Amino acid sequence: MIRFLVLLIALPTVANAAAKPVKKGAKKVEAKAREAEDPAIAEARAIYKRGETAFKLGRFDEALAEFSAAYEKKPAPAVLFNIAQCHFYLKHYERAVFFYEGYLRDNTNTAQATVARERLSEAKASLAEQQKIEAEQKRAEEKRIADAQAASMAAMRQIASAPAFADDRAPVIVESAPPKPGVHTKWWFWTIIGGVVLAGAAAGVAVGIVMTPAPQVSHTGTLGNASW
Repeated sequence: MIRFLVLLIALPTVANAAAKPVKKGAKKVEAKAREAEDPAIAEARAIYKRGETAFKLGRFDEALAEFSAAYEKKPAPAVLFNIAQCHFYLKHYERAVFFYEGYLRDNTNTAQATVARERLSEAKASLAEQQKIEAEQKRAEEKRIADAQAASMAAMRQIASAPAFADDRAPVIVESAPPKPGVHTKWWFWTIIGGVVLAGAAAGVAVGIVMTPAPQVSHTGTLGNASW
């Protein structure tokens, strides 16, 4: 009788202990069955693992591409958090805020949601600082351009107002005296010159007549250089 009572007391404990592994195993079987029915899940999981590896190695651009591809294959809210993390480390704070908020829309009461809210606050603070720096840089660039334009306009006004001559005095024009008449302007000078020219021409004709040789017949039967 006592043994029977002990057995009745111990039976529920043994049943509960045996039920736990059966329940866990059932979940695994159910998950595998879902993957068998939907191949996109297995493909999304493989892409997701590549994204995790890239993220751990600090290749955030690559991890972002892998997580985005995994989400396109099979949307899962948890992937949005990883995408937000990639954008945060890439300093894409505006995009990080967008994806943190997207994750929190479907996960509000989980432990990971608390972390997401903290990261969201950090992303918003970093975004505000980034926008402040960009605004200051834009103002500095606009001031530099305005100063350069003002300096250029001042230089143009200075050139336009400058005198035509460096010396304000009028230029001095030097007039040269006309040349004095020489001997070549006298009538008798040209008469003498003309007589000399005529005499020289007559003498040249006489010499040419005396000095011109008679044409000779060459050995080839043709005339040589004829003097005309």
